[in-house]
Amino acid sequence: MTPRAAGLSLNEPSAQPTPLRARNRSTGTVRRLTVEGPIAEVVPDVDGTEVTSTVTGGSVDRPGLAAGDEATAVITAGDVTLSN
Repeated sequence: MTPRAAGLSLNEPSAQPTPLRARNRSTGTVRRLTVEGPIAEVVPDVDGTEVTSTVTGGSVDRPGLAAGDEATAVITAGDVTLSN
């Protein structure tokens, strides 16, 4: 697995969400989640479009993100942020 140009940030459900200024937000379902060593690839389906992000495995493990979970993709100029 190689890193992609997009980043991903996950907020734990119990954490107070940080106000986001990004306007491009879309909620979808995590279709694929692959962890290989210290790297994880998360692919949610947002209205029929897959949004691929590469993160650390810990960023997936800490909030317990899994395939089938609802997540929101927040797309900015240089990053994709998912929260569940």
